[in-house]
Amino acid sequence: MKSPRSHQQPNLFRQTSRFYDLDLAWYPHQDVEFYLQLAAETGGPILELACGTGRVTIPLARAGYEVYGFDLSREMLGVLQSKLNRLPMEISRRIHLHRDDMADFDVRRRFPLIIVPFRSFQALTDEERIAGALAGIRRHLTPGGTAVIDLFAVNGEPDASWVGEQVDWVRRIPETGEVITRMRTGLAVDHDEQIIHSQVSFHVEHADGTRESVRDPFALKYYFPYQMQVRLAASGFSILDEYGYYDRRSLEAGPEMIFLFQ
Repeated sequence: MKSPRSHQQPNLFRQTSRFYDLDLAWYPHQDVEFYLQLAAETGGPILELACGTGRVTIPLARAGYEVYGFDLSREMLGVLQSKLNRLPMEISRRIHLHRDDMADFDVRRRFPLIIVPFRSFQALTDEERIAGALAGIRRHLTPGGTAVIDLFAVNGEPDASWVGEQVDWVRRIPETGEVITRMRTGLAVDHDEQIIHSQVSFHVEHADGTRESVRDPFALKYYFPYQMQVRLAASGFSILDEYGYYDRRSLEAGPEMIFLFQ
């Protein structure tokens, strides 16, 4: 197995990992319930690729499942480990963490449920790494097991509105008195490779009036439904279900593209 890549690359949250959970506070988290329902149908243990700060990992463990999670970002895993240190032992011992590359990993066991939540698969932007991730999923899936990939849906090619700077939110943190502004700068859209390049930044005004700014590069590959359908078939998978959101509405009727396959 190759060592995880250590050179600078997008989507590692090296500077901004401490803001990740705050950034997703807006999210309805209906995907967590979706994965809990799937786990009830398939049983565990569960393998989670790109587990990040444990937004999905921890609820699965609270529900009684063994969860094996990995991520390429040391910083994101550090945030998750700090959470595990505060959890009751009967929950934290169900979570098995290590640092690994989604494009080339080996957990040395198979799983009845493998999940790649919340668009993490789209962080893979070149063909070799995409193929490596799908091959890894195939190697680690039990016969008859289920794998899930969640992508965001696009309506047509991203246009010039995706490029430029915008303020996503401004929040005051009562416990610290900080005022945090989250900004996204769309840098470019590569239509040939279907990659959106951007930068995420957080600007913090501390209670004492001092300021700091941190930023990280971000890149996501976008897909149209037929492209993922063809890619999964070419990788030897059969699609079980396709949904447009976590309430299992049709693929055409929602902002997500959720593929269940084996």
